[in-house]
Amino acid sequence: MGSGGAELVAINSANALVKNVENKVSFIFIPSPKNFYLGELKDTVELIPLEATSLIRSTRELRKLIFEQKYDYIISHMTDENIIVSCASLGLNVKHIGYEHNHLMEIMRRGKVRWLITRLLMKITYPRLHKLIVVSDVLKNHFKAYLNKQKIVRIYNPCVSGQWSKRSHWSPNSGALNVAFVGRNVYQKNFEEALKIFKSIQSEFPFIDVKLNVYGDGYRIKGKTDSITFHGHIDRHDIYRTNNVLLMTSIYEGFGNVVIEAVEQGCYPMVRRVDFGPSEIIAITYGSVFEDVNEILNKIRVGWDIPEVDIQLFGIEHFGEELNKIVSAISCSESA
Repeated sequence: MGSGGAELVAINSANALVKNVENKVSFIFIPSPKNFYLGELKDTVELIPLEATSLIRSTRELRKLIFEQKYDYIISHMTDENIIVSCASLGLNVKHIGYEHNHLMEIMRRGKVRWLITRLLMKITYPRLHKLIVVSDVLKNHFKAYLNKQKIVRIYNPCVSGQWSKRSHWSPNSGALNVAFVGRNVYQKNFEEALKIFKSIQSEFPFIDVKLNVYGDGYRIKGKTDSITFHGHIDRHDIYRTNNVLLMTSIYEGFGNVVIEAVEQGCYPMVRRVDFGPSEIIAITYGSVFEDVNEILNKIRVGWDIPEVDIQLFGIEHFGEELNKIVSAISCSESA
């Protein structure tokens, strides 16, 4: 799948399901150099690579696999994958749970024809879903055009392992401010705006040693200074322990895994106002949602002192419990 965040959520989903020793869980994936998180799968999850030389062959191979393995349930992640699995499982005795991570903006950007084709395929395949998981309350309204709203349920992405976040404290008297920007160099992540904000912070607070740490692939910048470091892709657990602030300037987001990952480690999130996930995460936990740079500068002037907050809604264990409820409900309705 094209999203590292979605891959991580898929892996955490498999890990949550396999906690029940009665479950046999397989993780079916298309091999790619960007499969960053496969090493986090539990040993008891069966890893199955799928050939992807063409869309038709992938669908055919997946159908053969579903038939041979006799799966009871399949959980697919992202719009394209939901459509493919629905087509591959047509007529087979398997329950299909779809998982949507975004609000279709990425597909819209592929072009009008591609978007119209995707919408048509969704209208054909999504009504066959036994359940559709979305990552935000607002997203429910986006997908009720494709299937019965009673089939749509909101569950936050399983991104953290603990119940409580670490304390978060910073003041201008600290003397240093380390800012993290996390994401690939793509249009959606809007790194250019993050760079402008970083320079504004430096200009406004010359007495603070402000550093920008960029995590993700594909960045090239002229006039690199000692204040900006490009780290590439690294273990996400190492990012937030050494930074005071997570700066997110995305033009759109589905959920925004990095926001709750930052909260868990006590790294204060400053998030550009967009629909869906990031704002919901901050409303439940802590952080700042901004519309212009002055709101960020004002927050830095006063600093923050944040106590531990409950983050179990975003935990792997909670996700497993909610998923088991869905499976039980589907089983009951099928046997009724």
